[in-house]
Amino acid sequence: MTALPAIRPLLRGLLRGEGTGYGFAQTIVAQLVVVLFNVATGVLTARLLGPEGRGIFAAVTMWPQFLASVALAGLPFALTYHLRQDRDQAGGVLGASFLLALLLGILAILIGVLVMPATMRGRYSTEVILFCQVFSALTLANMLSMLAKQSFSALGRIRTFNLLSWADPGLYLVLLLAVAATATLTPERAAFCMGIQTVLVLAWSLLRLFRYCRPSLAGFRLWMPKILSYTARASGAGVLANLASYLDRLVLVALISPHDFGLYVVAFSLSRLLMVLQTGVGAVVLPAMIGTGEAAAKALHDRTLVAMLLAITVAIGGCFVLGKPLLVFLYGEEFAGAGLLMAILVIEASFSCLCQVTAQLFLALGRPSYVSVVQGIAFSVMAVGLLILAPAYGAIGAALAVTAGTALRFVLLLAAVPLHLRLPLRLAAAFRDLSTLVFPARPA
Repeated sequence: MTALPAIRPLLRGLLRGEGTGYGFAQTIVAQLVVVLFNVATGVLTARLLGPEGRGIFAAVTMWPQFLASVALAGLPFALTYHLRQDRDQAGGVLGASFLLALLLGILAILIGVLVMPATMRGRYSTEVILFCQVFSALTLANMLSMLAKQSFSALGRIRTFNLLSWADPGLYLVLLLAVAATATLTPERAAFCMGIQTVLVLAWSLLRLFRYCRPSLAGFRLWMPKILSYTARASGAGVLANLASYLDRLVLVALISPHDFGLYVVAFSLSRLLMVLQTGVGAVVLPAMIGTGEAAAKALHDRTLVAMLLAITVAIGGCFVLGKPLLVFLYGEEFAGAGLLMAILVIEASFSCLCQVTAQLFLALGRPSYVSVVQGIAFSVMAVGLLILAPAYGAIGAALAVTAGTALRFVLLLAAVPLHLRLPLRLAAAFRDLSTLVFPARPA
């Protein structure tokens, strides 16, 4: 009973997600729920579709996600930056941002429809390619949904942001189970479930956003140039980061069979469980850094980076011990060959999480251009690696190339903190601060 008064404020803060610390903790918990849903949907589709069917399903659903991520690159950062700097003008910022997203989404769909046949012909049937082209219409819904969710994060509505995060995979799992219980699950039916889920969650998120802050075009002439300017400066990093995230699969979908592509996608999906940490950083840490000044933003960066290093060290160790047995347990013996792939991709995901932390510092200080330059260098290295290693070594070669590019990006970003921003790295001091928080000194 005596411990209850002390625990109650902690639980209240966690449930409300107020403040950077509680917001980050709530986001991590929400992302763990997302992970559970994603694992469940991944296991369900892999076991019911098999490696080949899982490969076809991945090829179909990859396009709307990829096109949305590339077309939206830079815009979420611009939205967050201007909402945090000019909160009294939130309606105008949101209106200009959503209009720009709508125009970019239409353009992305047109480009995708033209490009798909060239990358998939020879490995996939004409029917599958046509279905991919039709399914690319979901790109626009994906873009608007991603921007709406980022709006809640930028406005400090972390609880709503987290609710939307797990609503997507949660509803998708329900729809998959409903189809699996009443009919034979096919790649096309699984993709159709994803489309329904995306549209429903988008409608709900827009209703919530309009109740809290209605987007307006009244300040269109004022805000569109500002949004475009920041988006253009940040989009280099965003476009290249998203291209880097999908380039391995875009290359492999044209090089390997649907069966082998299914193995790679399962390994990739399981390795992305580590990205729960990256999502938490993007949702909470960037808004907390903006407007606090260089010293405060840098101190938050150092503490977050050290905490991330400790977390991924534990995750990598667990992967090397339990990775292959976990694959077999979850997906079946057909996917046992993906063990080495998953180990390599977990290392790549670790570097990606670290990159996210340091990139947030540059974005918060209004220096998105350097992040774009670094992303361009790393992307070039990864692309060359894919062209050399993927044709020779298939999926393993692609995984190694992606890991090399991401590792280089982290090294260049971290080195630029003292060299470009002229801010000292004090990771040892940040580690001591975290240790004091976790293990406070006992009073004498």
